[in-house]
Amino acid sequence: MDLNSIFFGALALFSLLVFFYFGRFKASKAQTERDNRPKWNKGIREYKGCLIQSLIFLGAIIILNYLLF
Repeated sequence: MDLNSIFFGALALFSLLVFFYFGRFKASKAQTERDNRPKWNKGIREYKGCLIQSLIFLGAIIILNYLLF
């Protein structure tokens, strides 16, 4: 095991500890019961334009990578 594995393993362990430490806190009533909450039940039709743009961008990256390298 080299120093790189030890460093990134310790970093992953530290980030998990921080995540679980902050995970035990709960949001206040002012944050959970507000009028302008986001709607998480949007269908796929709401995000169709964003998905198409991301696929075009990913395709352009793949084609450029193929042509340049």
